[in-house]
Amino acid sequence: MAHHYSTCLALALTTLTAHAQITVTNSVFPVIGDTLYYAFGNQPNAINAVLTPPGGGQVWDLSGLQADSTWQAIYHDPATGMGAADFPGAALMLAPADAMPGQEDYLSVSGTQVSHMGSHGSDPIQLGSSWTVHWNPPIPESWAPVNFFDIQQSSCSSITHFLPDEMPPGWTDQYPTVDSMRVRGMVTTLSTVDAWGTTTIPGGSYAVLRVKRTRYTTNWLDAKVNPIGWIDVTDMAIAQFGMGAVLTTDTNRTFHFINDQSKETIAIVTYYEDVLGNPPPYVLNVQYKVADFATATGSASATADRVRVYPNPATDRIQIQAPCLGHGMVELFVVDALGRQVMHRRGATGADGFPLELDITSLEAGMYGGLINRDTGDPLPFQFVKR
Repeated sequence: MAHHYSTCLALALTTLTAHAQITVTNSVFPVIGDTLYYAFGNQPNAINAVLTPPGGGQVWDLSGLQADSTWQAIYHDPATGMGAADFPGAALMLAPADAMPGQEDYLSVSGTQVSHMGSHGSDPIQLGSSWTVHWNPPIPESWAPVNFFDIQQSSCSSITHFLPDEMPPGWTDQYPTVDSMRVRGMVTTLSTVDAWGTTTIPGGSYAVLRVKRTRYTTNWLDAKVNPIGWIDVTDMAIAQFGMGAVLTTDTNRTFHFINDQSKETIAIVTYYEDVLGNPPPYVLNVQYKVADFATATGSASATADRVRVYPNPATDRIQIQAPCLGHGMVELFVVDALGRQVMHRRGATGADGFPLELDITSLEAGMYGGLINRDTGDPLPFQFVKR
């Protein structure tokens, strides 16, 4: 009887261990020379079930995702970057997928944290300039060890100076006493490890912790006016030059499904959530780990069955068509990689299913997600890349 009891107890402990939450260590931190492989997908039938309540022992099935586009994250020696001299303490340099061409992100790495020190070639208010931005303190991007119930908070700021002649035409004529200008930035991040379980993506299943991250990014514009000194001209720039899209507080909500063996995050789900609860939360896009990058690249040019975007990638205009819509009124939204709304259209569909041409010349290069809301049926997501 005792032997039978011991056997049952051993089996129970084995089962419990197999389904217990993992701990993610710094063994998954990137190092120079690492190449991480990702795909982006937004098929609605594959991503609607990931917005689950907190808790353990969950199963998130993303196996129905198809690659709309792919990306290689290559971690370089920071000494090889154009902005190396501005970030002497950096351990890594990365050109992010959603950045403007030529942007370099510099990262510091310790035994417990990977942090974003700043960027060379970035332009926080999209004036088309090439600036260097330093974050103080650096923005934490990942930490270790990571366990269920962990909470991480950070608040980081930056000040970037530039000359008034980089503002839109007419600024220096209206404000000749402005000596110089600056952008003040603030990034506030709250990360909570709110769930654990198993995530299945094309190519495999992984034990994961789910990190819920909410990030608020705010930019303000200041002008140095003689003899007064620095004054906040954010509202003025919004009213006179239409800079409300960049001089505002943007909220980016994501779920990061992380594994203790994979340097790639298994999946990063970007979703929209109205604080008033209307409409209910919905997924914008999913970035997920790719085991076979060559295969994913070969299928990435295929468009979704329900929404067609062409050309994709594009430089100035895209055509959007959704034959399955039928007749009726629809709304179209486009957001950038940070979840900021950059376009909104409303109109009636025709026999061809909402044929629409969008002018994207004003958008920065990078990845964009879109959503077509209709009176009946689920929202239809789509994606495109601006060169």
